Amino acid sequence: KKKSRRSIDSLLLLHSNPRGWLSKKAAVLEVIETTLPDYVNLNETQLRGNNKVYIKDYTCYSKNRKDIAGGGICSAISSRLQQHTVCVGEGGEGDEWLMVRLDHIYPALTIVNVYGEQEGRSGKEEVEARWGRLLRELQTIQQRGDHCLLVGDMNKQVGDGPLGVPGNHPQVSPGGRLVRDLVQSGDWVLVNALEGRVEGGPFTRQDPATGRQSCLDLWLCTAGLVPHVTSLVVDS
Repeated sequence: KKKSRRSIDSLLLLHSNPRGWLSKKAAVLEVIETTLPDYVNLNETQLRGNNKVYIKDYTCYSKNRKDIAGGGICSAISSRLQQHTVCVGEGGEGDEWLMVRLDHIYPALTIVNVYGEQEGRSGKEEVEARWGRLLRELQTIQQRGDHCLLVGDMNKQVGDGPLGVPGNHPQVSPGGRLVRDLVQSGDWVLVNALEGRVEGGPFTRQDPATGRQSCLDLWLCTAGLVPHVTSLVVDS
């Protein structure tokens, strides 16, 4: 097996939405074995009950839906960072997010894996309530002095312009406005929009029926982390 030669203070992160872990497991594992990421972010595992994601040589934290089909997330950390890793929280009240803290660097890095609700099926009040609960967690992370990376299929249309994604469809959904407010605060940066550091993007999905491209898989980081972000490679 290939061995990673990355230093302890460098990280390679992989985000994927397989839409079913069991049916896409072989394909995702092939990518993992080829790229050897330090952290794997999975959305829509579609696992139920006590079933968990298992990836050899990784510590996996899973959160499944209890009452409705779909969803499910997993955050997996390479064994080389196991002793530096703590799962510091997960969403309640149906919120789909997991927080993993890595303390091998200073400031420490907290990665928040979030799968956003389908806005077309959720009212504006629900979208705002879920986001408000997540914001409180993000504020706690910042108060602790950590860097933070927020990543996942957020299902939020952020539009284009300086607060969105260049060249993106101009439509902004209610949830997209909340993301834009976070960017406008100056404390957070939308990695998908970082000029010169996005390869193969910025769009993360293409509708097979219409060919329309969209950017619903979003990466946001605290402003202090930006100098350490070397690239975001998109393969939709």
